[in-house]
Amino acid sequence: MMFICKPFLVLTILKYTGAIYQQFKTPVYMNFIAQNLQEMLSDDTFTVINTHYTSSEEFIYSKPLIIDNNTVLTHSFINLNKPSDIFSKYLWLKMKRAESFNKCGKLNIAKEMNQWIFNEIFNKLPNYQQKKYNVYGKKMIFDTDIITKAEKRPEWLDYDLHIDSNKNNIIVKSPVMYTPIEGVPKRVAGMAYVKVISPEQVIDWVIHTSFQ
Repeated sequence: MMFICKPFLVLTILKYTGAIYQQFKTPVYMNFIAQNLQEMLSDDTFTVINTHYTSSEEFIYSKPLIIDNNTVLTHSFINLNKPSDIFSKYLWLKMKRAESFNKCGKLNIAKEMNQWIFNEIFNKLPNYQQKKYNVYGKKMIFDTDIITKAEKRPEWLDYDLHIDSNKNNIIVKSPVMYTPIEGVPKRVAGMAYVKVISPEQVIDWVIHTSFQ
């Protein structure tokens, strides 16, 4: 059965999804994402102040920081240099790892983060679009993290999201890097670097690319 959409409904959906695009691009929304992902990572509640960069160089030299017992400074970046390549528009994040708060780290935390981001954005889309994706769309699935080495030039910088595709799904794996808690300068200790899907990727996938 073909899925037919009336012109008025198409315009309504484009207007609605356009508003979501604008929402997630704001510093407030990026801070909301960083807040939830840092709490997921550290398994605790914190005040998070996120700085979102438009320059990769500024992001690379940034450092996450705990400035008191309940406030964490995080950093984020999205590479928009390849506007036609939806899989290049993932979210880079620098946060503090769980062990910085005397907590035990979780396995596959980026997989969990990816699922949270997907659900957060998917649930904001119109019911019509959700149903169309659930019935006809190629599904986005998240798999185990790719742990990269913490070196002088972290190999994490050169890793993209790993994408495998088959007839029914795409499978996404995220590169993750952790710096040691001890034995390194304090300014680089206890960090968690992750690359996860961005809200823009979720919207594009659910309303467009999953049907190609």
